[in-house]
Amino acid sequence: MVYTAKGVHYLAKALVDGGLPAAEVTFRTAAAEDAIRAIVKEVPDMLGGAGAVAVAHLLYGVRFFGDLLNAGLDIPKVGNEEGGLMKIDRYHNSSDTDDKSRINTPMYNCVLYVRGDFTVSSATEDYYEFVGENSVLPFTELIDSEDADILKDSISNGCREEVELYTRLVNHLDEGWRNVYIKLESSDRTEEGKKLYKINLIDIID
Repeated sequence: MVYTAKGVHYLAKALVDGGLPAAEVTFRTAAAEDAIRAIVKEVPDMLGGAGAVAVAHLLYGVRFFGDLLNAGLDIPKVGNEEGGLMKIDRYHNSSDTDDKSRINTPMYNCVLYVRGDFTVSSATEDYYEFVGENSVLPFTELIDSEDADILKDSISNGCREEVELYTRLVNHLDEGWRNVYIKLESSDRTEEGKKLYKINLIDIID
């Protein structure tokens, strides 16, 4: 996982020189695309893969760096000028529940305000519709643990910079989940004198 593309090619070169000419860059931070471009340009002998790729057509798995760059990386956009809806066919539900209403509820402008422990102070209705009773849980318990750790570290360090991630939002009641883009940033809001943090949450475009 890389947090900045600056100097990443030096690490790639060291791996190649040390007899390890293969590496994976996961798309868990906003720096992943620039990091891949830097490695391809500066260390062409590196055999690389991009894991957990979340692109516009929901491509998952591993691709060679060169193939990704030749095809062009189409990172999910936040909505569009017309405010069009996004398809939600990547919602997975392992239960036999008859309540499918939240499957058809897109999250294209979902906003949460969370406390320092990530419990939700307020959120737009589409968030509550999807997570249901899970809304009482800290937001970090509803996403992948590695991504939760990144968000926690950011707030521990004062959330000085925005954090952007692609992750899974899970409904623990029926183990359904959906792929989402999230952005954590500081906010001017407070609750009982304590700072609140803003999370934008958007469905991955298909």
